Amino acid sequence: MNATNQHDLPSWLYRLLNYDTYGRGDMPSDISVTQLIDSPMVRRLRIDHKDNIEEEAVDRLWSVYGSAIHDRAQAANSNSADVIMEKRLYHRIGDKVLSGQFDIYEPHSKNLTDIKVTSAWSVTYGGNSKWEPQLNVLAYLLAQHDYEVKSLTVGAILRDWQRSKAGDGNYPALPVQLIDIPLWSQPKQLQYIIDRMRMHFEDAPTCSDEERWRTPDKWAVMKEGRKSALRVLDTKDAAERWQAANTREGDGSYIDYRAGAYKRCESYCSVADFCAIKVNTN
Repeated sequence: MNATNQHDLPSWLYRLLNYDTYGRGDMPSDISVTQLIDSPMVRRLRIDHKDNIEEEAVDRLWSVYGSAIHDRAQAANSNSADVIMEKRLYHRIGDKVLSGQFDIYEPHSKNLTDIKVTSAWSVTYGGNSKWEPQLNVLAYLLAQHDYEVKSLTVGAILRDWQRSKAGDGNYPALPVQLIDIPLWSQPKQLQYIIDRMRMHFEDAPTCSDEERWRTPDKWAVMKEGRKSALRVLDTKDAAERWQAANTREGDGSYIDYRAGAYKRCESYCSVADFCAIKVNTN
């Protein structure tokens, strides 16, 4: 991957944003847990175009921030006997080797915790859909190495938390949140891994709407001369019924169709330029 510097950052900052200590370990593996739970299409394109992918240095800011939190957590607990941290494990699934590195395992409680540097919004509205499968795949790897896992937790560090909003509705009261994650049975964990392995290595690579961060179509009831919508609804029929019940004929109201979008494809995918899937929101 080639790091660009379109914003003309000073050299020290450019080097900071591109300094990467992450590794896949000393042993070879075919796929990591992070890759397994992500889009097969994205993984394949990253392999095929690894020498031509460009990423703007400033876009790595939150990744660097997350790495710094992980490094500090590991350093702070390096001499603590009650936790095992940042250990990479390997396990063969069929003819492929899966690797994964867990953040924190507490032998006394048998709890597995993954540190996430994320937004307050993601916690307020239910977290990330990848957290549950990621932690369960890691739990399966630990079990294959004789680490019993009884519970799963996300330790969420909220990078944009605001004290002024604390306690307002579902807004987090603290900038650090411990979130319980459902623990699957081992047969369910293994079946998920097998299914994802097939998608990555046997099926034609694809990206689902969820993996492309698809936002749904909406229909907004608008009024001439007003910038904001009177109401935004999920279907055209619902919008028409609301308009009929809440506006008068000739008052300038109308329905505006707002097409959904593939947010990842449009703004957050480093291999979008090499992807044959067209971003079609119609």
